[in-house]
Amino acid sequence: MEALRQEIERALDERVRPRLRLHGGGVELVCLRGGVLRVRLTGACSSCPSAALTTRQLVEKELCAAVDGLCAVELEQGVGDDLMDEARRLLRARRPG
Repeated sequence: MEALRQEIERALDERVRPRLRLHGGGVELVCLRGGVLRVRLTGACSSCPSAALTTRQLVEKELCAAVDGLCAVELEQGVGDDLMDEARRLLRARRPG
């Protein structure tokens, strides 16, 4: 399982992350079960209206082509650390001195 995770990380580094960085985003692994990988988009990509499309047309397409045994990639959505950090920053900035 660790070898598969390393292969996925390598494919992400080579084929996916550089393209997401162009849009101010990134991707991280959440979990892998039975050939289905769950990922979370980060940075600007985490709140993008096209996040599901990006996951399907970029992340899933590239990873399934590069990694044997991987059959699907699903997007984990919700409030991520990046969004929570930004919310905290905004709330602190609004506090009276």
